[in-house]
Amino acid sequence: MPFAHFSKINKGISWSVIRKNIQLQNLNSCKKIKYKIVSTILLSQSEFNIICNDISVPHRCYEKIVSLSYTDSHGVLGCIVIKNTKDLRKIILYTSGLIYPIYATIEE
Repeated sequence: MPFAHFSKINKGISWSVIRKNIQLQNLNSCKKIKYKIVSTILLSQSEFNIICNDISVPHRCYEKIVSLSYTDSHGVLGCIVIKNTKDLRKIILYTSGLIYPIYATIEE
């Protein structure tokens, strides 16, 4: 299973803020969190960029599958992966079954 540094989602948080949070976690040798992928969604570059500007806003692309995103009995986060179809960028969301993301990480 993969591991990653996650950022708490606050109103208005963007891709660049999450990138900075991950860099700080790496500098401070913070422990990465184990997660599993429960669903993957492919989005066009324009839709992906809209989400990147404000990750805190729920998006219709994952609203029907948020119930899959929960922590299992071993403490592993079940995450929704949103991929850009034009490049390698990904947003990995943990929602705890809610429509709003609670934690997120990114891959470039």
